[in-house]
Amino acid sequence: MINEIRQTIETDIFDYQILVSVLGNYSKPRDKISSLIKLGHIIPLRQGLYMFSETLRRHPVVKEVIAGMLYGPSYISSDYALSLYGLIPEKVSVVSSVTIGRSRKFDTPVGRYTYEMIPQIAYSKGMDIFETNSGCYLIATLEKALTDKIALTRGLKINNITGMYSHLIDNMRIDATEAANLDISQIDEFCAVYGIKRLQYLSTALRRIISE
Repeated sequence: MINEIRQTIETDIFDYQILVSVLGNYSKPRDKISSLIKLGHIIPLRQGLYMFSETLRRHPVVKEVIAGMLYGPSYISSDYALSLYGLIPEKVSVVSSVTIGRSRKFDTPVGRYTYEMIPQIAYSKGMDIFETNSGCYLIATLEKALTDKIALTRGLKINNITGMYSHLIDNMRIDATEAANLDISQIDEFCAVYGIKRLQYLSTALRRIISE
């Protein structure tokens, strides 16, 4: 039975509606789904979203692809994106995203996912799409990910350029070589749409880091 399901469902990750359509001949599809979970053939990621077990998957798990399927609209940003781009030295395990919906977090068998709400005007700018064998995912550009990180950090009190410089170097430990790849004009554009006071110091602090 599971082999038939695997042949019918083309993707490794699928939702409840797809699964029910495949189980259409069963009078109690919910019971069958529960059985498939207990047998370890499918793994629930959240309510209504599933993934085939490792032995049944056709491609490696791509955490970034799962991020967009768990909750949306959303795209990867902030710490996780900054780590992927190499701007910060830490390896980040929690997949952080931004959304125009309410903030959420999900603990799944493949890791934790967080979603921070940002204004619509800020959400619509600065994202790229990446394709993998497991599907596509959206991720903030380097400039947008950094802006989102500064904007979303709770309790961050920065009142001048020196404070921003210190935060970037001492707290975030950003890589000066990678910082040289930033498009400062885009940083300015993203900061303007947020309208958060501390962001006005970001571009100047970055220019200082790049020039050193």
